[in-house]
Amino acid sequence: MLEITLSYYLLISAFLFIIGSLLVLTRRNGVFILIGLELMINAALINFVAFSHFDLVHKSGELASLFILVLAVSASVVGLVILMKVYKLFHTIYVDEVRQVKE
Repeated sequence: MLEITLSYYLLISAFLFIIGSLLVLTRRNGVFILIGLELMINAALINFVAFSHFDLVHKSGELASLFILVLAVSASVVGLVILMKVYKLFHTIYVDEVRQVKE
C-alpha cells in the first residue's frame, strides 16, 4: 500500500503554485488574475497544513492556515469589488485596457 509522505504534499503544492503564477503572469483578465492569486495562497496553505501534520510536537500550522484562509477570502472579496468598480467605470475587466483610474 502506498504511504502518503510529505513530498507528495509538497509536489501538489508546487504544482498549484506554478499554475497560479502562470495564471497571474499570462492572463490579462482580472478574474483569472484573482483566481491565480488564490491558487498560490492555497498552495502555501497546503504547505502549512502538511508541515503541521508531519510535526507531532507543534500543531500551530493548522491554526495559522485558518487565519491565512480567512484573510485570503476577504482579500479576494475586496479584489472582486474593485474589479466590479473598474468594470462599471471602464466597461472591461481586462487590465491592459484600463489606462487611468478616475475618482
